[in-house]
This record gives sequence, C-alpha cells and structure tokens, in this order.
Amino acid sequence: MRDSSSLLASYDTLAADAYKMSALLERNAKATEARKSLELSNKPTDGARRAASNEEVIKAWQDYVESVTRQKYVEANARFLSRVYFDAKMIVENCYRKERPPVGNDRIVGRT
Repeated sequence: MRDSSSLLASYDTLAADAYKMSALLERNAKATEARKSLELSNKPTDGARRAASNEEVIKAWQDYVESVTRQKYVEANARFLSRVYFDAKMIVENCYRKERPPVGNDRIVGRT
C-alpha cells in the first residue's frame, strides 16, 4: 500500500512530462507538415496533399503517435497503482474493524 502510494506521485510526474512531450511533438509535426506543404506547392490544398505523403511529415506524425501511446501507458499504470492503493486500504480497514471487539451491547463489530 505504501509502495503504490509513493510510486503514484512519480507516475503523476511522468504523466505530466509525457503530456508535455506529446504537445511538443504535435506542434513539431504540424510545423513540419506546413513547411513541406509550402515547399511543395504554392496552392494550399495541393501542397497539403503532397505534404501528407512526404516521408519527413510521416515520420514526424509517427513520433507524435508513439509519444501519445507512451503517455497512455503511463496513465494506465498510474490508475492501476491508485486502484491497488485503495483496494489495499479497504482490506486493511476491514481487517481492523473485524478485529475490534464489540462495544457494550452493540453486536455490530467495532461500532462505538
């Protein structure tokens, strides 16, 4: 329980860094596509079509997609650690409640 709680903060930091990296790579991919579009044609629609099939643009968008995928993995691990923490907490609390003796005539275990 303690380990998952302490790791959760690290994963939250990693998730924030992954968001930042994804945003930077998306901006880079858009800039690369715009630059290539301008280089390939004076007409915006023709340049956009040609740029979409350019290797440099495709590579920039692939880098962005891989970055988003890694970001999703980090978020999934953070959610898993959060679930582990809360499940372990519930188990411990239930064990403590069960071990407490009844109070007075109250038959419900651990109630005051």
